[in-house]
Amino acid sequence: MSEESILPRIARASNIESARAYSLEKAKLSRKVLIIMMGYPGAGKTTTAHRLRRALSDTMVVSRDYFRLPYKRESSLKYTKSENDYVDSKFYKFAEAQLSLYSVVVLDATFRERTKRLAALGLARKQFCEPFLILCRCSHEINLQRLQRQQLAGEKTFTIHPKGVLEYYTRSTENLKDGELEILNFIQLDTEKDHISKFSLKSSDDNSSTSSFASQITEILTKPFNFNLHTSDFLLEYK
Repeated sequence: MSEESILPRIARASNIESARAYSLEKAKLSRKVLIIMMGYPGAGKTTTAHRLRRALSDTMVVSRDYFRLPYKRESSLKYTKSENDYVDSKFYKFAEAQLSLYSVVVLDATFRERTKRLAALGLARKQFCEPFLILCRCSHEINLQRLQRQQLAGEKTFTIHPKGVLEYYTRSTENLKDGELEILNFIQLDTEKDHISKFSLKSSDDNSSTSSFASQITEILTKPFNFNLHTSDFLLEYK
């Protein structure tokens, strides 16, 4: 076979490989991100979620509170399993729909139960998203002050005292296990000081884009900010 007949084949093979490399790079760059917020009520989850929404492009916040049953919104903390399952199904169905529209979706809920965190990770896998979990923490005193302020302002509708709310979540929150941290990217944020106290990336064959996005998040969350988050601000997301 002459050199003249071989060269076109080499060129075609080279073009195919280039196209494959381009497709892989494009897929890597366009991979969606699912951010799971975790923490007690008043720990700063919603504020943090909307800080990210305002700083990142093409980002949507989905709050589980929005899907709470109307007759339970001003009641105690207790939900039956069937009620919880109903709210979760609405929450995840809406979140899944948003992932078809936005590059980054932030799930705003306490995620105090491991099963609920695994359900969120299941959604990330189903939609081929890169999963991040941001655990919001602050001192007990500051957390209590925030809850009291939110309750007086009508932003929280618990019928029990904020101290009882914190005691309930302290008792019922299941701590993160090492196995969970191995399958997601993790950031622990001190919302009192705007300080990243823990940070880890899940193991991956190529996590350069993940690392870049993580750096972007940490830069946003450690910068000073000044805005008032009102209910009307984030309810507009669902209209």
